[in-house]
Amino acid sequence: MVGVLLIGLLATAVMTQGPKGLFYGGGLGQLGKQALAMVVVALYAFAVSYVLALLIERSMGFRLSREDEVSGVDLTQHAETAYPEGVYGHQAPGARRWAAGLARGRTRTTTPEPRLRYRGRRAFR
Repeated sequence: MVGVLLIGLLATAVMTQGPKGLFYGGGLGQLGKQALAMVVVALYAFAVSYVLALLIERSMGFRLSREDEVSGVDLTQHAETAYPEGVYGHQAPGARRWAAGLARGRTRTTTPEPRLRYRGRRAFR
């Protein structure tokens, strides 16, 4: 959108073989045409996207069922997990206890120290 409006401001007669931009003595005419074209294209894109979204929602829908979301999309849609068992997610040992502790307001009692990465002679945080 910025580029479309900048044409209305910075266009030269050599560039467009005709109308000049506002900064080169062309007045508001070219800037107005560029702004109108930008609004028309944005409205067209919105309308087409909205109609397509309605068609998708009516035919197959955007959302999964609540049960599928809770149990995990990878498991329900692809019959596999995204991560190896025990690494991350609903299969991780102790994950439910940890999440339950957070829900009860428990937090860590210590602050972890930042780790340094070494590249050559300099250390980066």
